[in-house]
Amino acid sequence: MAHTVSTKAQVSAPAVDDVLGAWHVTRADAGGLSFTAPSGDERRATLKKAVTVLGSVALGVVVAFDPRLAGAESFTWPFAGLLFLVAGIGVASTWRSARRWRHGVRLEVDGARRTVTGSPLAGGDLSDFHGGPLTVPLAEVEAVALCTYPDKDKTRLALEVRLSGGQRLQGPDVEPAPEHLAEVRARLVGAGEALARLCGRSLVHT
Repeated sequence: MAHTVSTKAQVSAPAVDDVLGAWHVTRADAGGLSFTAPSGDERRATLKKAVTVLGSVALGVVVAFDPRLAGAESFTWPFAGLLFLVAGIGVASTWRSARRWRHGVRLEVDGARRTVTGSPLAGGDLSDFHGGPLTVPLAEVEAVALCTYPDKDKTRLALEVRLSGGQRLQGPDVEPAPEHLAEVRARLVGAGEALARLCGRSLVHT
């Protein structure tokens, strides 16, 4: 059964809203398709990372300057330095989460503008800390992929848009119960194929 979104042109979209976990279909018409995640996850991540940063700094200061530890500088100073390093990395990670919280996490294809907008997945370089949304022309889309990540108890399914520069834009992901895996996969395939058509690509499975 199709999920219908009220727009100027009433069209059918994939019936996936009930299986997308935290994500929702926020636009589905002839000109585009958009998935949006609620901000609660990034808010919690930002606050959790901020607490970790503050805790690392506080503990580092105590270890480095507590007079009761005088004479043990050969141990306390390197340990404090390690804590400050953790705090520095944490600041960058907190900044990324805060930007994702502020701008929202979404994946949107705009057919009229011929663009795709999304939140980049971590790639292991300094660009990971940018955190804000990325908008690129559809010509830079290399593939739309439905990725399967099996685990012992559950399997995670995730949609992503892969760009020619190597970056990947985050799409809906869900960990269905084993008994619902086939149904959820089928509905995500429908969503992925709709997304791929708007991008002028075919859905690939990995």
